[in-house]
Amino acid sequence: MPASSSQAAENFVESEKPRPCRSSATFPIVRNEEAGEQKKAQLPYPDDDENQDAWFEGMSASGVPRQLQPGASVSSMPHIPPVIDEMTAANSDQDFTVASSPVYLAPPSWQPPSFDPEQEKSRVERPMGAYRRYSDAMMRGDDQEQRLPECSRTTPVAGLMDWITIPRTDFNICPDCYGEVFASTQYRTHFQPLLRPTMNPIACDFGSSPWYRIAWLLTLKEQKTDLQLFYKAAKVLASTRDRPCPGSQKALEFWYVVKDPFTRRAVPDFTVCYECTKMVEALFPVLRDVFGPQDAWQEPVRSVCSLHFHPGREEFPLYFDAFEMAAETAFKYDRSPDIGDLCMTLNRIGTFSECRESRRVNDGYWYSLTFLPEFTVCGECYDDVVRPQQLLDDDNDHISGHFLPKPQKLAVATCQLYSPRMRDVFKWACRRDDAEYLKARVKERKMVEDHLHAKFVHLVRDGRRNRWTEEQIDKLAREWRKWE
Repeated sequence: MPASSSQAAENFVESEKPRPCRSSATFPIVRNEEAGEQKKAQLPYPDDDENQDAWFEGMSASGVPRQLQPGASVSSMPHIPPVIDEMTAANSDQDFTVASSPVYLAPPSWQPPSFDPEQEKSRVERPMGAYRRYSDAMMRGDDQEQRLPECSRTTPVAGLMDWITIPRTDFNICPDCYGEVFASTQYRTHFQPLLRPTMNPIACDFGSSPWYRIAWLLTLKEQKTDLQLFYKAAKVLASTRDRPCPGSQKALEFWYVVKDPFTRRAVPDFTVCYECTKMVEALFPVLRDVFGPQDAWQEPVRSVCSLHFHPGREEFPLYFDAFEMAAETAFKYDRSPDIGDLCMTLNRIGTFSECRESRRVNDGYWYSLTFLPEFTVCGECYDDVVRPQQLLDDDNDHISGHFLPKPQKLAVATCQLYSPRMRDVFKWACRRDDAEYLKARVKERKMVEDHLHAKFVHLVRDGRRNRWTEEQIDKLAREWRKWE
């Protein structure tokens, strides 16, 4: 049976939900603690760990998305009511016939679930928009029976004649998605069947594109009476066919950026492709002037689109939520969007979404101890290590209770708690409530880090990348492995 609109509204397809964010937006996820547990007996610090990467190389991590299985739908064609939308009334003389519409009961108006700060603590410490609220609800396993259908046509299939569309668009939706999401809602009259050439492989746009699902959530949230957001999304995707989003692949492009109005500098490591820029502007017209091209004097940059989506990518809900909340706040108070606040949020997300290990981060936000400001911890490691320790201690008098409640912005800093060695040091100090031990080890490590980094910078700036230079860099890397 088709799900009701109130059911469909509180859903997001499991195949497209992002991995649980390693942040307090969902729940702490302790990563790879085993390596640390094996070395507890070898303290005091330091001890050698040849498995750690070179301190100046940084880290890159990417999740492997679940492969979507192709296949044709086996369901029968659902009932399609007459098209009575004002956008399509001009085409009402279609050749096909339809049965009388079923009785439609207007669903209650939908708003995102209430925000519970105790259950949904966010590392960016801000309310959440509709899309991220749904993503987090699905990650927690809430309302599984209300989930949007898992489409069986996310990859193109040929030879099918049961496609449904929204008139005057290239939008295609399979009978399963239409039947479960739209057939019993007031929006059912906006669709009509359409014969596509059977030799052309076609994918279900609603099942394969996150933008149409986002458009659906926003349509329900804003209680729109039509599918104008679908028309806008379809128009953007049609007009950008020759400039599609490169996805997770690095591409040499002239990117769009968001510039801080105070510093006039672009948010670091945040680049957006033409397609995703136009899609955000279409969904949130108030943000039309937020994006701008990179400086004209710059050459094309090899980068990744920060707004690209795939089911395993955890940054997408955070980034999109930043734009949704900026638009919602601007609309609520009838003012221009606060680009300065948006830039700060984007910068914080970029800093916390993935630990940068020993890579230096400019203008980032860090957790630190009140009595040991040198002990800077990124948001990910804070959730992985510090927050669980705070739950164990359950007392602010312990070391873990002396972290500042909010991350502080620092000009330059690195994470001090990513390595198994330093995690062992922190846990050892917490178990014995030995602040002096922690101070000594952190300051000792920081001194070595600064010393080796200065040597590395000198070698790189010297410009002589000969065999001797490479040997010296390798030597620094080996030395850092003993201390990181």
